[in-house]
Amino acid sequence: MKPFNGSTDLDGENLEFTFYYTHTIAGEKFFVTVTRCRQAYVFDMMEMGPGKWLILEPSPQWVKPLEEILANIIKRNTQLSF
Repeated sequence: MKPFNGSTDLDGENLEFTFYYTHTIAGEKFFVTVTRCRQAYVFDMMEMGPGKWLILEPSPQWVKPLEEILANIIKRNTQLSF
């Protein structure tokens, strides 16, 4: 699967997330990158049940409230792929 992007606003800043698909022994997951306030961040999201994508720890504290938004970006971009 090719990487895809999605964006959302947080505290007046437009954040562009890039999602990279990978398959692990535990299942499918996405390696997610984002830059906020000129600082790069990386975290993983994994499917923990049909269509339930969760942010794995460690992750930036500020990204957890965006979990549902990010899960919807994954769903929109993978509907035909999985």
